[in-house]
Amino acid sequence: MIAAEVSMVDDRSGGPVPDDGLPAETRQRMIELLAAEFGTAWQTAVASGADPDDLAEYVDDRRRTVESIPQPDDLDDCR
Repeated sequence: MIAAEVSMVDDRSGGPVPDDGLPAETRQRMIELLAAEFGTAWQTAVASGADPDDLAEYVDDRRRTVESIPQPDDLDDCR
């Protein structure tokens, strides 16, 4: 679901937005597109009767799950 990804999007090096040589403008555009998609999905869910507090809790849970996934620099610690 896009909610988890959007809740994690940031522009810090090493963050969920890939920092693999993409220009800052490209990363920023990715953030804008994901945020717009998330906003539309959120509005659709609320209009369909979803509780905004439940949605926020779900997004927060997914964000924590994604944050717990080891990043490439942390993989050496997992071996």
